[in-house]
Amino acid sequence: MNRSRLLMIGGLALAIGLLVSYSVYNRLRTATTLSTAANGVPVLVAAGDIEVGAKLKASDVSVINVPAPSRPPVSSCRKVSTPAPARQPRQSPRQRKSPS
Repeated sequence: MNRSRLLMIGGLALAIGLLVSYSVYNRLRTATTLSTAANGVPVLVAAGDIEVGAKLKASDVSVINVPAPSRPPVSSCRKVSTPAPARQPRQSPRQRKSPS
């Protein structure tokens, strides 16, 4: 085969490869976007940096959809229904009463 025929076959193979890879990329991108929106779980996230001790306003947080397997564990999002028992202050060895 001559050189021009090899270059034409190589260029055609390259063009077909680019076309196929672009179409696969678009299909995967749209399928991922649709499945994420349909199966997403709403999660509350910070809209920006929040200072320690600042009171939160509605503009400080936003709601986003996250795929269900990627959401945070439920235990980090639940409310505590009963407060923890009060701890007794520690006593020094001098303050402790010896059993007699």
